Amino acid sequence: MAEINKKKGKRALPAILLGGAIALGGFLLLKKKASAEPLPPAGPTGEVSPGVIRYEGLLDWEEIVSGREIPIGTDIFVVPYWSNTSSIDIVGHVRLVITYKGLDLEAVANWQQDMTASPDQGFFVGFAPFRTATEPGVYTLKIELSTEGKVLDSKTFTLKTVAKVATITLKLVGQPNLLSLPAGFAYNKYFVYYVSMVSGSSRAQLLLYEGNSLPDTLEISYEALRAEFDRWQDGDPEIATSKFMLLCNVYGYWMYDVYVWSPYFVPQADRFITWSLATGQFQ
Repeated sequence: MAEINKKKGKRALPAILLGGAIALGGFLLLKKKASAEPLPPAGPTGEVSPGVIRYEGLLDWEEIVSGREIPIGTDIFVVPYWSNTSSIDIVGHVRLVITYKGLDLEAVANWQQDMTASPDQGFFVGFAPFRTATEPGVYTLKIELSTEGKVLDSKTFTLKTVAKVATITLKLVGQPNLLSLPAGFAYNKYFVYYVSMVSGSSRAQLLLYEGNSLPDTLEISYEALRAEFDRWQDGDPEIATSKFMLLCNVYGYWMYDVYVWSPYFVPQADRFITWSLATGQFQ
């Protein structure tokens, strides 16, 4: 289960489940702080905003800004937010239409649609995801808030798909706790692997780096790590762990190997990870 951590004032936001679509969840009721502002109009009024977005590769929900770049060939979850700015209770209905290359797609709401909000309250509305094409382009999204068939507000924004290589940046900090070596010996070979293990035994090792000194950072292909991870997750139900491993070696004398293991790691695109070689933990 993923959480939307965006805040507006002091309002707490909902938890939304990701699967093939955004699942039904507990409804969200948000209330603003009392203020000395003028009373709202007597009739039904409301506002709608783009809300938040998520797709594979993001660690959490993020606020939508028009013109945002999104990946190609990916399921995109958009969750608009609406609020009741009138002095009466209203039922909010949000419509989301996605336009790409002249074709319109109306998204299907599946979470918190047609909720009743008191004055100064509001809701996020979840929609089933739409999948971006496998080529760069511009998606125009229009959101519309209505109540009892009357349109109260609408917003239009764009999302741009870009073709870029997804990467994972692994920053290595500190020094591993090396063994004491006999006089004349020094560690002069370093290897970084992505290792899949089953029942505590190494099943596969994907070599990420080999050199005579420790690198500061490694730019790793997300696709390569994900393929390796999926290979063993799908192929062997007993898969237990997938981790980074640093091997320090006196070249040609393998009895002096030192290993540093990271925590369990599931590949996510465009992540920046700091790995402490002294503790083996992510920071």
